[in-house]
Amino acid sequence: MNLPSNSQVNAVLRHGGTAFGTVVTVFTAIGLLNPDDSAKLVAALHTLVDSLQQAVGAFYSIAAIVGPVIIGLAAKGAAASASLRSQLTAVTTNKQVQIPDGAIKAPAEIADAIPNNKVVPIQEQGK
Repeated sequence: MNLPSNSQVNAVLRHGGTAFGTVVTVFTAIGLLNPDDSAKLVAALHTLVDSLQQAVGAFYSIAAIVGPVIIGLAAKGAAASASLRSQLTAVTTNKQVQIPDGAIKAPAEIADAIPNNKVVPIQEQGK
């Protein structure tokens, strides 16, 4: 089993951190309001949620499950795009990228998997 790279871990943490930060910010903002404004905001949110509940129906009851699943899938996609192979493929397929020495050095298993003459295995860099 391959462990995730630092880039992949950081990508997952960015998604999870953003979701957590959003929740904390909303709860903090509600906590900073005076009680009257807070009660009005909560009542307006209840009205909005009730309307959405009627419109969305059954999805509302499973939102607590679906939300984290969507966040998890987004984090998994971010981790995949942060992998070394994905980053090398993005660089080699970008026509605007100019590679100074003509080749990107990569581990052999990754270099062989990317069909591009700009990516060479690390073992060959002395040649």
